[in-house]
Amino acid sequence: MIFTGKLFHQIVHAIKGLLMKRLLPIIIILFIYTCGKNSSTNPSYAGPNYHSDDNAFITELVNSNTIEKDSLHNRITILAVESGNVTYDRIVTMDLSNLGLDNLPSNIKDLEYLEELDLSNNSFSDFPSELCEVSNELSTLRIEKNLLCDPTSITHCVMEDIRVDFTEQSCTLIKETQEMDFLLKFIRDNSLDSISSNIFDDIEWSWSDADSAITSDGKHIERIVEIRWMDYNITYIPSEIEDLKYLQILELEDNKLVTLPAEMKWLERLKDLQLQDNQLQALPSFIGLMTNLEELNVRGNKLTELPQSIGALNKLKFLNVGNNLLEALPDTLCGLISSGLSINIECNKLDSTVVNSCLYIQLGSQGEHANCGGD
Repeated sequence: MIFTGKLFHQIVHAIKGLLMKRLLPIIIILFIYTCGKNSSTNPSYAGPNYHSDDNAFITELVNSNTIEKDSLHNRITILAVESGNVTYDRIVTMDLSNLGLDNLPSNIKDLEYLEELDLSNNSFSDFPSELCEVSNELSTLRIEKNLLCDPTSITHCVMEDIRVDFTEQSCTLIKETQEMDFLLKFIRDNSLDSISSNIFDDIEWSWSDADSAITSDGKHIERIVEIRWMDYNITYIPSEIEDLKYLQILELEDNKLVTLPAEMKWLERLKDLQLQDNQLQALPSFIGLMTNLEELNVRGNKLTELPQSIGALNKLKFLNVGNNLLEALPDTLCGLISSGLSINIECNKLDSTVVNSCLYIQLGSQGEHANCGGD
């Protein structure tokens, strides 16, 4: 059969009309269905069906930081998890950066599916200890550019488990990283977690005008200049104490120290060393290298002798070795005494017949009396 051009176009037009008439209802239904799936154009969309724990965290975060809940929707990714016959949305990642937050709810520990957390660029000066409970489970945790500046006010586990890099914080004054590492190791090695806040309170920090005390972006680095840790049952001083380059006063009296680390010889600015009432059995020979010492107190230990090197401490003004087990004294002390050294050697086992004549007048009482049993 042969169709003319006009007749062919009429047939095609008729077929198109028939198809459109039959397909139009289907197209309209598909359009409505597709639009209904888009939550942004459907006012009845209620958002994620959060698990109660996740929802409680979000509610607390919003209420404690005065932010809008809607501002969090695009910052959270979720995972549908079936529990019983109900499917809940659990939080997997949260980007909470640049929101002006200063309070992180403690119930963050209840976010069982959390893998990535960004807390950077906010105003946090501390975090709850509960963050430490989940930090090991996170693949990503960002805390830079906050106000985590003062270790005396930061929850101990945060520095120990999460590790604050003070150089990355938005602070004018920051702590020196190696010195903080020493403090954390000291706390850990002496099992002092329960009193770590006291440990930090008994430290004096100061900004030095040394070139190394300013970061490239102008932050001033505070250094430890005084430590006064008395009666903490301290048994061990980590070798990292050598990093305390600006330390001037170290008071460790009334503890349980048996030895001193050789690295203490590098404390070049140390002037005052108080070690009385410990359990030291020997004063190490490196003591002679600590040439800036002006006061040394080792009263009430278990010393049986003093090293000859002690005579090299030309700046020493006061030495207390009383109430030990000394039977003899090094002759090198004579030069220090002639230079004005004040010395206390009472309550030992010194025999006046073998003591150098320069020390004879300093003997005091070596027998049993009130001073020998106490301070």
